Amino acid sequence: HFVPADSTKIVGIIGSLILVGYNLSSWKKERQGIRIWRSAQADIREQWSKYVRQNEQWLYAIQTLRNAITAQTFLATTVLSLL
Repeated sequence: HFVPADSTKIVGIIGSLILVGYNLSSWKKERQGIRIWRSAQADIREQWSKYVRQNEQWLYAIQTLRNAITAQTFLATTVLSLL
């Protein structure tokens, strides 16, 4: 299908503006002390790393990291195959 170059540029600009707006909104909320998903995930990662170090659960840490990498790779390849 043929898509005019102007519409591609417009969609790219709109997408960029949405991303910038989202990141600015998240940044403002964090500065106001409002808990958003990024701060919640950072807290969970910190708790997880403390648990691993205190209990010397190194195999658990390796398996968790491997599973996270596998899931992210799967999601990335799925998205790319849909494009």
